[in-house]
Amino acid sequence: MEYSVSIIQALKNKPTGILNAARNKQEWMQQAAEFSEKATSLILSATEPESSELKNKLLNRFGNALNLDKYKLDQLIVSASAETQTLLINANLLTTDIGRKINSDTTQTEFDISVEDSLNELVFDNDEDNSPEITQRYPSGKPYNASALLLAGVQDVTEIMASGKYKLDDLIMLVLETYYNSLGFRFITLCLRDSQLNLFRARSSLGKSNMEYQRAFNFPTVPSNNLFHLALKNNVDLLISDAYIPKIRKLIPQWHMDLLPDARSFIVLPLVANEKPIGLFYADRIWEAPEGITSEETRLIRTLKGQVLTAFNSK
Repeated sequence: MEYSVSIIQALKNKPTGILNAARNKQEWMQQAAEFSEKATSLILSATEPESSELKNKLLNRFGNALNLDKYKLDQLIVSASAETQTLLINANLLTTDIGRKINSDTTQTEFDISVEDSLNELVFDNDEDNSPEITQRYPSGKPYNASALLLAGVQDVTEIMASGKYKLDDLIMLVLETYYNSLGFRFITLCLRDSQLNLFRARSSLGKSNMEYQRAFNFPTVPSNNLFHLALKNNVDLLISDAYIPKIRKLIPQWHMDLLPDARSFIVLPLVANEKPIGLFYADRIWEAPEGITSEETRLIRTLKGQVLTAFNSK
């Protein structure tokens, strides 16, 4: 009976305002229960515009009481989201929409200049939405079960980050491996800004002839109207299903066509911190990829990117 009363009391919210550290177990249970209830929407829709405002409200109310800061809260949300996704998949409550593509007619962009209008159909869909072994692939090389493979990578990265005992280079390599294997790329690299040379330079990579490509994969930081600079400027993730389409081809810089002339499909994932571009992920295939990316895959791709940004900010 005593435990029942404790649970009932725990469901009663404390007065509004900033909470202090709990004085006893009963008060801690009240704080934890209220926090869990109010944080649920972040776990279910972490990419919604309102999430940043809600995070600030949670930190303001519960930061002192539950020893939370922005980094700890982000990690808690990432971990809970990954576990929730796993439970849904294991319970057959969430299925992979293999056939769903990005719909260029409903995709919105923030681009203003006319040349950027050609990118509308390349921006990842914003919709939210089992074995991790590869069983079958599209002609492009992308596995049919890409979402399950991506989810496994998100979980691995979450566990490593939660431990706090990891090297940034190792974490980056794990993310590269996840993208590379889950989406069937030929070459993938992480490019970071080199302020001394005024270049974005490849720092880590995987794939066929990756070191040869890595050494030559760099481009000026000076803004230009090409896919890479437009993605960085507007902080949008781009999917190019067929780089040979004329209107896409004209947005691909010469250095890329010289270095990777056979890249038929590729993605560009900008890394932007405090509204400043610090680098990007790039990955390509030598085949067209008309199957596109599903909304679930998009969410997991962005989760991995967010984990890398969080790691950069915490190291």
